[in-house]
Formats: sequence, C-alpha cells, structure tokens
Amino acid sequence: MQRFIAVVALVALVIALGGTLINRPTERASSGSCTSQDVDQADQTITGQTTALSRGDFSAAHTFASNSFRSRISPSEFEGIITVGYEFLTRNPTVTIDRCDILDESTIRITALFETGSDSVSMQYNLVRENGFWLIETATRAKTPQVTT
Repeated sequence: MQRFIAVVALVALVIALGGTLINRPTERASSGSCTSQDVDQADQTITGQTTALSRGDFSAAHTFASNSFRSRISPSEFEGIITVGYEFLTRNPTVTIDRCDILDESTIRITALFETGSDSVSMQYNLVRENGFWLIETATRAKTPQVTT
C-alpha cells in the first residue's frame, strides 16, 4: 500500500512539474520576443538541416522542414532549390542566430547569419511548431538594407 501511495505521489509530482516545463506564450519575456528555449530549438533545427546539407544528405535535410513544406516540395525538388540558390548551405557554414521574433503562437521568425570563410549570408526563416519541435516552413535570403547617399 505504501508503494502504491508513493507511486501516485510521484505521478502527481511529474504532472505538476510537467506543466511548468511546457513552453507557453505567456512565458515570453515580451510580446515579439522568443524565449531562449525557442532560440535553442530553432538553432538545433537550422543547424541540423545545414549539417545534413553539408554531408550531401538532402533527404535528411528535408526532414527538418514542416509537414506543409514536405507535402509541397519533394526531396529531389528540395535538392534542386538548394543547389541552384542556396549552395552555400552545403559548405558547412557557421550559423549564428541574430534575431528571433514571435509571429503567432505556433510561428517564429529567425534571422541567422551563415559564414563560410570570407563569405557571409543572412537568412530569414519562418519556423512552425509541430509535435513539440520547431520545423522550417520557409527560408529566404534576408533583405539587406539599401544605403542611400
């Protein structure tokens, strides 16, 4: 009987603590700002995809995309997109997250800098929350501000 009570107490404790570990929009530092957990998870997704691309494993890289993206773009089409417009992602770049903004409860926008040798490219990603993970919905080169004199 004591063992049963201990198990019930342990389950209740796990349930209580589990609620505090879930990433909720109310835990955001301020409207528009991502939590450090959001940034870390998005960084893992982007870096994971870039690592797979650097190995030439386009199918593995494709799995870091959202369900919506994968339903529209096949792995072979994805390979074509990368090799034509985003080849720098295949050269094992260093990835630095510059900015993370919340667009809504299930979408964040990341601006990241990719550096390979003397080259650097800024990218903007929209990631969506699916099954507890941030997955890539869109990725484009970030617009650079125009300088006028």
